[in-house]
Amino acid sequence: MKLGELARKHGTDKLSHGYINYYDKYFNQLDIKNLLEIGVREGWSLKMWSEYLPSSNIYGIDNFIDIAVRNVDKEKLISSLETDKIKICVGDQTDEKFLTEFKDKNLDVIIDDGSHRMHHQQLSFINLFPMLNSGGIYVIEDLHTCNNQNYWDPNYKNEKWTTLNFLNRLKTGEFDSPHLKDENQINKIVKDIDNIEIHINKIAFISKKQKTT
Repeated sequence: MKLGELARKHGTDKLSHGYINYYDKYFNQLDIKNLLEIGVREGWSLKMWSEYLPSSNIYGIDNFIDIAVRNVDKEKLISSLETDKIKICVGDQTDEKFLTEFKDKNLDVIIDDGSHRMHHQQLSFINLFPMLNSGGIYVIEDLHTCNNQNYWDPNYKNEKWTTLNFLNRLKTGEFDSPHLKDENQINKIVKDIDNIEIHINKIAFISKKQKTT
């Protein structure tokens, strides 16, 4: 079944947002064994990825902070989603200690479809991009939230610090985020980026360089 059909089958909004064709393009170039997605909700896209990549391990991150509002039982939801290929990890996408759990997962793809808040997106990228396998892809969805000040960093409430502007600067080799000042870490991230492509100002694909032997 094609990815678009699977998106419709499982009810993920990746279809209505217009992301599916881009995922098809990039994922066809990869041998994906391990995929991590930030943002579980009801597990729609995790189910889609699991069926689309039947030989892959799928990891989902969520803090489930709004689950009571949604009147959903967290434990029942997690148990209904987990299989031998899908694993749900409860934690915060900005918690550096929690994210180190994924250091040895050999991640080929990381997708941020989490809170869409500027500081969350940038902190997750700073912590997780170095864990991505050589030649892997880091995806940030829903960048149109950069136009909504409710999603801006409360400590840096300025258009300059939106994730979209951060990525556009990064495309030129300029790393400028208030969330990382360590020059060694910055240089490593910049050096490891092969390419950044932003589509419809809503979704970014950041490719990591292949290691040369």
